[in-house]
Amino acid sequence: MEAILIVDDEAHIRNNLREFLEDYEITDVDSREKVEEVIKTRHFDYAIIDLKLDNSSEYGGVEVFRLMKQAQPTVHCIILSAYPLEGEVERQFNESLKNEPNSDMILREAKENYISKGGERNYILAVIDKLDELKGV
Repeated sequence: MEAILIVDDEAHIRNNLREFLEDYEITDVDSREKVEEVIKTRHFDYAIIDLKLDNSSEYGGVEVFRLMKQAQPTVHCIILSAYPLEGEVERQFNESLKNEPNSDMILREAKENYISKGGERNYILAVIDKLDELKGV
């Protein structure tokens, strides 16, 4: 069974995703610190990461994305956000990833797998469709 790490500081979003992703082995955490702990001991096929993880950082998910790709380069990361990708969010990704090996490829993945919770589609359906796309279904 494929494994997904869900990273979101809001329990209702973690629970909603968990409910609809029952065909996966789910681990969910609510902070960057917990991500650091769990990725040391578990392999994940996918990570669903909230861009805004806490009130102290608007873009904590960018750092989680970077950590995931460093620790587990083959993990497919999906970013969830209420913010559009353009502008400040894109600048944060560019700044955070500029010194990473394969930064262009990683940045392209972040942009391709970015889902807006405020988009025209329900974010849960968008995540399910993105997972199917990444699996080649």
